[in-house]
Amino acid sequence: MIFVGNGKDTNQDHRYGFNATIAAARNIGNILVYESGSRISFQPTLFSDVTDFIDTKIKAIIQHKSQFSSDIEEPIKGQAKAYAFILKRSKKYFEGFEIFRIIN
Repeated sequence: MIFVGNGKDTNQDHRYGFNATIAAARNIGNILVYESGSRISFQPTLFSDVTDFIDTKIKAIIQHKSQFSSDIEEPIKGQAKAYAFILKRSKKYFEGFEIFRIIN
């Protein structure tokens, strides 16, 4: 399973990283695209419950100090709660993914 940043992004490094990953993973069956804060568009079709890991995710993101301000926790949790609301799982946090390719 490969997780790759969104190729539909305003950040050129994210776009180039997506394109390079897809090219390198041409023989890999399962590729999911994750959401970034600088996306142009993102329409998740697969959701994963991250309730038990949301604080770990935020701690990991905060380590990239040059990329984010210190108040990143609220928007990250807000997006995860919005996905939970859509899925009618209000007491949870969810991560959304676009499916690039899934082969069982």
